[in-house]
Amino acid sequence: MVAFQDISDSQIKAIQPHALVVNSDADVVRPEHALELSRTLPHAQLAILPGGHGEFIGEICSTKKNSKIPMLVTAMIEESLNE
Repeated sequence: MVAFQDISDSQIKAIQPHALVVNSDADVVRPEHALELSRTLPHAQLAILPGGHGEFIGEICSTKKNSKIPMLVTAMIEESLNE
């Protein structure tokens, strides 16, 4: 993260394929930033899910071991890839 260089809005707007922006409501990346990214990408959908960093994909250190959200996210990704 120390060497990260910002990506300009014009570079983000140049991304033409469909994109699915997935974030959690208690992640390091704030929901407002995920919303801004989804609005900047020309063909994006946004999903904000409950939980912390990585919980929506079944992160191994998640406190919610029996959550059904990772299965929901998998279905959302599959549907997005088929569009």
